[in-house]
Amino acid sequence: EGKRKALKLNFANPPFKSTARFTLNPNPTGVQNPHIERLRTHSIESSGKLKISPEQHWDFTAEDLKDLGEIGRGAYGSVNKMVHKPSGQIMAVKRIRSTVDEKEQKQLLMDLDVVMRSSDCPYIVQFYGALFREGDCWICMELMSTSFDKFYKYVYSVLDDVIPEEILGKITLATVKALNHLKENLKIIHRDIKPSNILLDRSGNIKLCDFGI
Repeated sequence: EGKRKALKLNFANPPFKSTARFTLNPNPTGVQNPHIERLRTHSIESSGKLKISPEQHWDFTAEDLKDLGEIGRGAYGSVNKMVHKPSGQIMAVKRIRSTVDEKEQKQLLMDLDVVMRSSDCPYIVQFYGALFREGDCWICMELMSTSFDKFYKYVYSVLDDVIPEEILGKITLATVKALNHLKENLKIIHRDIKPSNILLDRSGNIKLCDFGI
């Protein structure tokens, strides 16, 4: 029986900056993150600030975003693929219903807090901005191409192929570096590591998501 050929993929290994931008405290008693405080009090206006990169800052409203379709759904609401029309930036927008219960809200706030404090880590999805729309909170984040569970199923079921050990090694290394960042800089342990929480893009970047646990 012939051996199936290894799938050739270009998974780059982005440079990792170990120095965190923020002084972090797992139980802060001082000044709170202003974005988190606005979310807690539902005081984010219908307009917001969008930071796509250190060089690109935009004032934006929901009207500046064009919906390209739903890409996910959960108990909190939905995730839609959208484009910021003035810049052309495509992003994932997590639309959180105003009716989510207190436990779900706490989880979502923790998730957002982690992402916002991890802007220097290339192994965690990036936060762009947030605003309120008709009572719902819209959180704009970096859009990745797929999750590891979908990628795995596609390679094995559709391509009838295998994922090379080198690629699996890069995915493992990126995941471990993300976990190390959470532990060393944010004093957080991610207790829900699974293929669906490991995201990939076509450039070979590998990033961790979903920290609200």
